[in-house]
Amino acid sequence: MLPPPDLVLGLLALGGAGCVWYHSTRLRERALVAIGHTCDELRVQLLDQTVALRRIGLVRDADGQFALRRTFVFEFSAHGSDRCRGTLVSVGDQLESMRLEHPDGPIVIPRPR
Repeated sequence: MLPPPDLVLGLLALGGAGCVWYHSTRLRERALVAIGHTCDELRVQLLDQTVALRRIGLVRDADGQFALRRTFVFEFSAHGSDRCRGTLVSVGDQLESMRLEHPDGPIVIPRPR
């Protein structure tokens, strides 16, 4: 006897959501490492050691394939008494760009490591 189609679709949807969540968590960890390295190189302090997923959407990557575009946000301090915002954008599993709203002017890094 086969399971009802609604159950199969529900399990597939749940499995898909779990895969997206797992991939997002791993990518968030990679983003945190890249942001930490960048902050060290720029001699600014990453605040709270946290990165938050702000936005997620579907786009086409460089090969024309559909991929998830994620925007992560973080805060850093340039002078020790301020809080500045930064963003990191990824497409698929690639870190695409980072922008730090530095008090002396924005810093854009096209391909963070």
